[in-house]
Amino acid sequence: LVFGVFHLGGWDFHCCITPFTGRLAYSEAKSQLIEVFNTASIARMISVMNQVLGEQSYSLQDLFAEERHRIMRLLSQKTLTRLDQLYSQVYRDNYSILMAFHRDQLEVPQELQVAAEIAIGHRIVALLNQLEREVGDDSVPDSHTRVTVLAELDAIATEAQQFHCNLRLPQAKQTVEDLILRTLWQLLHAYNPATVTDNLQWLQSLIAVSDRLNLDVKLDRAQELYLQTLNDKTLPELVGDNTTNWTETHPTATHLQHLVEFGRTLKLDL
Repeated sequence: LVFGVFHLGGWDFHCCITPFTGRLAYSEAKSQLIEVFNTASIARMISVMNQVLGEQSYSLQDLFAEERHRIMRLLSQKTLTRLDQLYSQVYRDNYSILMAFHRDQLEVPQELQVAAEIAIGHRIVALLNQLEREVGDDSVPDSHTRVTVLAELDAIATEAQQFHCNLRLPQAKQTVEDLILRTLWQLLHAYNPATVTDNLQWLQSLIAVSDRLNLDVKLDRAQELYLQTLNDKTLPELVGDNTTNWTETHPTATHLQHLVEFGRTLKLDL
């Protein structure tokens, strides 16, 4: 099959499909369409497409809903990126004015408040996406980078509270929930005494920061994984240590205490 797609702007597409009859016919049709396209005439372009590729035309509405929605999101992304940049610029340019309004407890102009919320939300999503890539990398995660990003998120949380931002970030909420679940799985199923303490502290910090950002993160999946793993494995199996002579000063016992502590961080009654 030979496909011809003409994007008219926005959601408007003119699409045609015709059987493939050979490379020569395909090359001729392609050359003809490119020549007409360079004339910048929409009417002529559509007319020649119908002549070369058939009278039957299609649009976004003819696609399955899932594929149509994917294309709609792709089309929106450029506009959304441009808007994010615009709002971020407005926020930066009027930062001191916003500070003055909030300091004197005056009603903030809606336009400035919206710019602040969108700009701050965009930074949060960008940093969480960076964390997601870091944790999802097959190589050894860079703990310094993860801690640095969390520190930036914590600073942004202070900024958001200072400007009384009402953040609605479902994407950020989902990303944090996935990060918690993925890191917890690694802790429980690939136990490493050398890194377990740092990773537990990092997860605790991540949950604390998400609370400060008011992301309404749900911990039910992490709680289920935590309890299921502890239920299925004996303690030596969990940490890969078959030593029977355990004491309170045994390194493994210390790490298990951290695991219990993190269970409490997951809001479990242990």
